[in-house]
Amino acid sequence: KFGQKETSKSATEGQRGKSAVAAAEPEVLGETSGEAVVAESGEAEGKRDASTAFPDTRSGRIAQQLTDGKSLTNIQAVRKQFDTKGGTDAAKKLEEDIELAGVLAARQIVGKGLSTKETYAALLDLHNRMPNLNTRTSESVRDQAYSTPLPIAYVASRLAGITKETTVYEPTGGNGALVMEASPDNTTINDLNPQRVENLRAQG
Repeated sequence: KFGQKETSKSATEGQRGKSAVAAAEPEVLGETSGEAVVAESGEAEGKRDASTAFPDTRSGRIAQQLTDGKSLTNIQAVRKQFDTKGGTDAAKKLEEDIELAGVLAARQIVGKGLSTKETYAALLDLHNRMPNLNTRTSESVRDQAYSTPLPIAYVASRLAGITKETTVYEPTGGNGALVMEASPDNTTINDLNPQRVENLRAQG
């Protein structure tokens, strides 16, 4: 299940490389490996679904804004919306909630049954409407933990052939981006950060 194990405290980094995300599309989602994976898993893809409602939490409210097409690229405006001061533990917690919101929105996107290219484009749009998450803590510096950008996580999922029927083990789960296409019932996932473990459990 999501959030099955917890071993020690850690913080993760929300840093994302937009140029790397943009570069992934032609190489992976063209007429070669990306489409081959889709061909193998097309039947399962038709069965994917996603909840139409987000939880009544800060992450859920942010996810709803993103799903509604709102741009949240200005981190200062997001902090103001949630009455959070930059450079604080509360600011890092907000960034964690923003990252989780992105995963929640991404899971809804991949559940729509779009083509691989259409899904990638939607995830890239989502990614580009999210702020850079650059608040660092002593733990995030120590652990050098960086979160996978949502479009790149989707590419990795496609190349791995993950569907709702796939059995998945994810040893460094974060907030669940790399298993956005997986079923919690078929997933064993681990993370060092207790808060992220709770975030994973809340997803199933």
